[in-house]
Amino acid sequence: MWSDCLFPHALRAAAVLYLLAILATAGCARRANDLVNWTMLEPPGGGYSVLMPGYPKYVPSSEGMATWGTVVGSHAAFMTCYVDLPATHMQPARLPARQTARQRLRAAARQASRQGRVLHQQRLKLDGLEGLELVVEDDEEQVTTYRWYVSGRRLYQLLALVPKRRYTADDPTPARFFSSFRLLER
Repeated sequence: MWSDCLFPHALRAAAVLYLLAILATAGCARRANDLVNWTMLEPPGGGYSVLMPGYPKYVPSSEGMATWGTVVGSHAAFMTCYVDLPATHMQPARLPARQTARQRLRAAARQASRQGRVLHQQRLKLDGLEGLELVVEDDEEQVTTYRWYVSGRRLYQLLALVPKRRYTADDPTPARFFSSFRLLER
């Protein structure tokens, strides 16, 4: 269902499973900072581009999400998804669209914050769009950074999952991933 993209636990769980599957089959353990291959991802119909470390793979979903992910050795997993929300969920009669977008971002943050201890939260702006970043440390020794943006009915989500022992707020790999996100002309 479209709400899974709003509720980060589903995407985070998918990231963990994806990370484990790739690590089991790849057998490599390079640090992200040593990685030289970056791939510019422009998902078909996605309306955005993002630079991802490694080679992102499409993660099939029957839930209406379009998701891509990549894993960098044992260092991190990166995922991005988008979903078009039903018009009825974006335009309640008593709320203007801008406030509704803000409410969607807050709902996503509330759900993500239930995954563990919030280390950081910040409102973002990207080309006039409202966004939100949330960094959560969970009980499984993982630190997940979420970023969400809303443009009309479309919700974009970016996620970086890093083992707690390797997490630093100034890690250049997640920073490069997040700062590369751009909306394309649709």
